[in-house]
Amino acid sequence: MPWKSGRLSDGVSVPSTSSSTRSWICRFSAKALTFAPADRIAYNLSKTWTLAIEHYADYGRFANFEPLGQQYHALFGVIDYNADPFSDEFGVGHGFTTASEPLILKLMLVRTF
Repeated sequence: MPWKSGRLSDGVSVPSTSSSTRSWICRFSAKALTFAPADRIAYNLSKTWTLAIEHYADYGRFANFEPLGQQYHALFGVIDYNADPFSDEFGVGHGFTTASEPLILKLMLVRTF
C-alpha cells in the first residue's frame, strides 16, 4: 500500500516513494494454527533499487501464544534490485529472541518468464 506524502506525526514525514506492507500469515500444522505476521517498510531509490526494513515474527499457536523468549522475532535491512526479467533481494537480519538466530542472511534471485 503506497503512502502519500504527508506528516505522520510531529517531525515525521513520509516521502511519496515510500511504501508499507503488512502480511498476516496463519500457518496450519497437524497440531495447531499459528500466527506469524510480517511487516515491510520500503523506500524506492529509483525504478530499479529499493531499500527496506522487514520484520518477521512467529508468536506461536493462536490458542496459546508462546512466552516472549520462545517467540521468533527478526529484523532485516534489505536492498532490492528489480530490472525485468530479473529481480534480486539481499538482506542482513538479526534475531532478538533465543528462538531466532543472532545473524541471518537472505538472498532471493528471481527470473520472470
